[in-house]
Amino acid sequence: MSRLDRRLDLLVGTSPETRHQTMRAAIDWDFDLLDAVQQEVFGRLGVFAGGFGLAAATAVAGRDAAEPLAQLVDRSMVEQAGDRYRLVETMRQYAAERLPAGDPAHDRHVAVWAELLAAPRPLDAAGHSRWLATVEQDYDNIVAALDRSLGHGDPGQGLSIAAAMWWYWWVTGRVAEGRSWLGQALAAAPATPTPPRGQALRGAASLARSSGDLAAARALGEQSLAVFRELGDRPGTITALNSLSITAQGQQDYDGSLSYGYDGLALAEQDGDRRGIAAAMNNTAGTLRCAGRLDEAGPLFERALAVFREISDPRGEAAALNNLGIVSRRRGRLAASAGHMRAALRIYTDLAIVEGQVDAVEGLAQLAVLDGDPARGLTLLLLAARERVTLGSSLFTPDEVADRDSAERAARESLTADEITRAVRAAAGTTLDAAVALLCERNV
Repeated sequence: MSRLDRRLDLLVGTSPETRHQTMRAAIDWDFDLLDAVQQEVFGRLGVFAGGFGLAAATAVAGRDAAEPLAQLVDRSMVEQAGDRYRLVETMRQYAAERLPAGDPAHDRHVAVWAELLAAPRPLDAAGHSRWLATVEQDYDNIVAALDRSLGHGDPGQGLSIAAAMWWYWWVTGRVAEGRSWLGQALAAAPATPTPPRGQALRGAASLARSSGDLAAARALGEQSLAVFRELGDRPGTITALNSLSITAQGQQDYDGSLSYGYDGLALAEQDGDRRGIAAAMNNTAGTLRCAGRLDEAGPLFERALAVFREISDPRGEAAALNNLGIVSRRRGRLAASAGHMRAALRIYTDLAIVEGQVDAVEGLAQLAVLDGDPARGLTLLLLAARERVTLGSSLFTPDEVADRDSAERAARESLTADEITRAVRAAAGTTLDAAVALLCERNV
């Protein structure tokens, strides 16, 4: 029995076979009324998972799909909503079964998403938001293309797709899913050094680190670095060194972290790679801060912030601001700390980077405790902890973990049992969006 037959069985339940045959005959009738071009386009549309736009339909169909699509919509074989199209599942399965073996539609479908993701990810807030929205809209198709390329197509192409997707998986809190896909892609593709392999290893390292698996992150990061060095890929090498600097920092291997950071900084300065320079300074300053060397960390964070602003990299700017907020808090400059962290929070919100928002919320929560409002501080810390569980993203920077835990202990010691219970309930009843909106308005 075909998938369509099973689907129709579900639709008609225990109805007599004649009803089943009638429903199938109706679809056959509609299909037979199509001309040859319409039949070909319809069959190829069966490779889509979820909705699609005209450009994607044209690429997969191998011809201008506007007129055939209009005819299919008129015949209710394809649904249209604005500039998006979709086939209901029963019709999609029927179309897929009509697709001849060896038809290029599947390969074209994979190529559509590989090409989409090959373009550099925008750094500005508006462009980043559009990129996230585009990937989210086409996520089902991207996953289908990834699955197809790894199982029945070109694993190298699948590796390129997975490598480009790691950032989306991180931003949207799909860390476990991303690690799984990257692992499958790295296993399926040839182990020869290529830029996509180096990028996929780097992405896998970042997701492993975010999930708290620092040992795996270190191993994957070292593999990424080895690939980029073998390729003579300087930008890739700088990125891998910066990533390893963060991982080693999380492992409290401060000597190793500084070595990676300074190596990356030296290469970036030789190449005039200003983003690499800013990232290396920011990461190295973080390690100096973890080691208690605030007098060295503060100015280096300031330099990183200046470069991130000069090159219009808001995500880097937010990271540097949040780091400066921590330094200011350690020095007892609470108002300055709050200003830095609220500025970081606004940028992370504009970029829709939830983990960054949580970082800033935790920082502002600690300021609330220090400023004499332990109930609000505990509420925000509990809310942030909940969001980290949802994201699958743990806090791993040693000094930040210590500061957060110290603030929570201080808050709990200052509150009665009833006040702690109210804080727990308040956190459970508050969304991250609501907390962020309120924090952005407050003075502290």
